[in-house]
Amino acid sequence: MVQYVADCANVSVVLERLSRAGADLSAVRMVEVGADGRVATGFAGSPTVLIDGVNPVGSDGEEFVGASCSLRIPTLDRLLEVLSGP
Repeated sequence: MVQYVADCANVSVVLERLSRAGADLSAVRMVEVGADGRVATGFAGSPTVLIDGVNPVGSDGEEFVGASCSLRIPTLDRLLEVLSGP
């Protein structure tokens, strides 16, 4: 799942990295957050990638109270690591 806010430029970067890591983008659930003023559970800035409910870059316990773009997005290497499994 990718949680995102509208007009966040990092969304296209993350989708490209997911594709390069072998993810089937047609199976990626896209969830826009913040349009109604609420932030989704697990949201750590746009875009937040959740793989089996886990954010591969972590959130360091940060609590987001609003929808915003994040500067912390998963690297291609991290996505390859997480998607390849244990």
